[in-house]
Amino acid sequence: MPNMPEKKLMCKNKFFLMISSACLVFIISDCFADPFFSKHQEGWHWYQDPEEEQKQKTQTKSAPQNPTEEMQALRKRVEDSINLAILYPTEENLKNYARNYYEVIGKGQYFTDAYKLMLMRNPEFDYSLKFPVNFLSQNVYKQEREQSIEQNVREFAKTHGFFFFFKGRCQYCHIFAPTVKAFSKKYGVSVIAVSEDGGKLSEFPDAVQGNYASTRFQVMVYPSLFAVNPKTQQVVPIARGAINLYELEENVARFVEAERNIK
Repeated sequence: MPNMPEKKLMCKNKFFLMISSACLVFIISDCFADPFFSKHQEGWHWYQDPEEEQKQKTQTKSAPQNPTEEMQALRKRVEDSINLAILYPTEENLKNYARNYYEVIGKGQYFTDAYKLMLMRNPEFDYSLKFPVNFLSQNVYKQEREQSIEQNVREFAKTHGFFFFFKGRCQYCHIFAPTVKAFSKKYGVSVIAVSEDGGKLSEFPDAVQGNYASTRFQVMVYPSLFAVNPKTQQVVPIARGAINLYELEENVARFVEAERNIK
């Protein structure tokens, strides 16, 4: 059996080990507990919203550079990476190009998705609502547009007539003459045909000589068609060169719409 001094020594050692263990537990507990409790307002706790935390982190970032300069830098990085990959097609260079390329693709896709979402929230900016791209909707739009064009042209015919300038030796004038004649008959628009070189057109056998008129209207291209309002003496070019009937109707309709907007 151990004697008394040995027993005292053993007791002292046990007491020392107990104290050391307690200190060690306290130190470890303090190390792990302090970050948790000192930051109890962060993370998943109710007091700190993760989105708010991310917002704070974003706000601490440095201010962005000029967006145009930033975009130019991105394009340059992609261009440099592809040129490097073409000249030196190592795996690392190819990976670098792919990384830059897909970054641009990702930004473009994100922009597209965000833009579509914006249009759903702000329909006044949705171009497709006024000019639909859907096949069925396009048919409806086309019918409505044709009705609007015809209405505008008939409004034009009440107050305007045409001066049609041509040359007998001009092949395009012979092509365009039937269109002008068809327009005149369809809408009842008066046409004064003016021959620059004394030539004839079967559609307008009563054409007048136009040296003075051509100069006054500053005709530079043949054929040329001008709209004239006899009351106001307003003269507006409607067509230069040979166009088809629908294009002529559209030009007249645009003129009427422009006049209406000015008023």
